[in-house]
Amino acid sequence: MRHGPSGSAALAYVGGALGALGLFVVVGRTQLDRYGEGWLVDADCYMRLERVREIAVQGRYPFERWPGVNPPHGQATPWNLPTDALLLIGRAVLTPFLGDGDRALYWAGYALSPALFL
Repeated sequence: MRHGPSGSAALAYVGGALGALGLFVVVGRTQLDRYGEGWLVDADCYMRLERVREIAVQGRYPFERWPGVNPPHGQATPWNLPTDALLLIGRAVLTPFLGDGDRALYWAGYALSPALFL
């Protein structure tokens, strides 16, 4: 008795996966020029990158709030450390190639969202 998908079903799965990847690349490529200029989707993207930058540059962890936003209480952040850690790893990997930690963090954030989406 044979187990698993037939040859045509396996080919359909592979074709569907390649088609989805191709669509992802085409849509991503159309947005690359816009994002490459520093335009992320919304303000939360930049606040997240700024949070991770504060952790990396100033060692400010646990990062609970921005004191300059909504003074005197500050603005609380709902984000957690695992995603911060992924961004910090991306920053560490890209910094030798890009030469600037802030630029490396931007591109790590740019790549992380679609990677987590997959």
